[in-house]
Amino acid sequence: MYTKRLLINITSSIVSFLVSMGINFVLTPYIVETVGKEAYGFVGLANNFVSYAQLITLALNALAIRFITIKIHEEDMEGANQYFTSVVLANIFISTVLIIPATMIIIWINQLIKVPIDILKDVQMLWALVFLNFLINTVTSTFSIATFATNRLDLSSLRSIESNFLRVGILLGLFIIFEPHIWYLGIASLICTLFIFVTDMHYKKKLLSGLKVKVKYFDFKIVRELVKSGIWSVITKLGQILSDGLDLLITNIFIDPTAMGVLAIAKTVPTAVMGLIMTVSNVFSPQLTIHYAQDNTKALVEELKRAMKISGFFTNIALGTLIGLGMTFYTLWVPGENIGLIQILSIITLCAHLVGGVINSLFGIFNITNKLKVNSYVILGMGILNTTIVFILLETTSLGILAVAGVSAITSIIKNLTFTPIYVAKCLSIPKDSFYPLITRYIAASLMIIGVAYGIGSTISQYSWISLIIGGIFCGLAGIVVNYFLLFNKDERSQGIKKVKEIIRKQHV
Repeated sequence: MYTKRLLINITSSIVSFLVSMGINFVLTPYIVETVGKEAYGFVGLANNFVSYAQLITLALNALAIRFITIKIHEEDMEGANQYFTSVVLANIFISTVLIIPATMIIIWINQLIKVPIDILKDVQMLWALVFLNFLINTVTSTFSIATFATNRLDLSSLRSIESNFLRVGILLGLFIIFEPHIWYLGIASLICTLFIFVTDMHYKKKLLSGLKVKVKYFDFKIVRELVKSGIWSVITKLGQILSDGLDLLITNIFIDPTAMGVLAIAKTVPTAVMGLIMTVSNVFSPQLTIHYAQDNTKALVEELKRAMKISGFFTNIALGTLIGLGMTFYTLWVPGENIGLIQILSIITLCAHLVGGVINSLFGIFNITNKLKVNSYVILGMGILNTTIVFILLETTSLGILAVAGVSAITSIIKNLTFTPIYVAKCLSIPKDSFYPLITRYIAASLMIIGVAYGIGSTISQYSWISLIIGGIFCGLAGIVVNYFLLFNKDERSQGIKKVKEIIRKQHV
């Protein structure tokens, strides 16, 4: 039953990701052409500022779903209600307070960053909507607990698919009917957040009808407990921001808005690849949390390794294909831009995700085991080192945005290859080298897929969407074969063949 549920969750999550990717694929060049790359760069920068604001809310929310899920599976609904109510009411208070600094940032935005005067009002409107969306999402995000705690992520994926189509409908309607403005992106995001909240409420009532917000359940001790545990997530987030979350801001201040726009375009597809990694990895989070709640370490480790393999399987195929066919893709996708520079920046950014494809599943263990302190300090230290090196290179070299993008990639790779797998093993009380055989096979498979993709890309002599699609199909097939033999062991390959035969047999029944 669990295998069937896992397959449904993975399939629905990937479909949701592909729909989102497809929509961004179509909309991004249209928006860049309509409002300009400088204006488009401020969309990514606004989202980065939201990530800075999340430092304030993260301490409370980082482990909220973990604690609630564990209480539910311990069959302690009163305890689950206390955590749920305490988080929701505390989020309402925090969001109300944050209205003041958000308003000040929007009013004096041109004093903080470089904004061309001709798009100042548009950028202010965009940021107002983005911040409002953030505040509403802060209050409502905890209601997503129902699909997580019951391991029904297929429902949340369906909701994401619906919201993505809603977003594209709103954007196309606004851009076609009215004069183009960049702040339409903010309107679309805000409406989609409200839609997701309504569906989350529906799923909570359907799947966890006993979970309610009642003032009598509020307990300040729980808020303090969550903040005390979550403060390490804040430190981790700060380190991540220093590592790569300041890229657009540094480029805006130390170079110019045009360079920021180029970097934003270059980071669009790699960010989508990171979205794929997160999408697949998150499918396993509910079951990993359940195994931990049931004190079943052996099952947890087996599930974790399965998550690493499946996440890596999808990631290195997407990553390798993009690297190999990047020049063709960007020439067709954003013609007229500096394709060579965009491709270089894209590859640099993707390199940071090469190891991330298999490592990302490990990050959740810090939250699940509530052992965040050491990881937080390491990430913060790497973030400080990253930012320091970037500033030194900007002052002493002519690397420009190559330094901004490149340093974060290198520091990320070093941390993920050295610290993360060893410390996760320690958190689970298993041998420190437990994950390295799998990581080694994944890297070997990834490098081989990239090599094959480069070979296929070099055969494309005339850029066209048809040649790109054909090349992508061959890259995908090659990636499947390489992963089949290098990433999975003999037993897993046998089980995979057995599953395929069962599916084929059912199709003929």
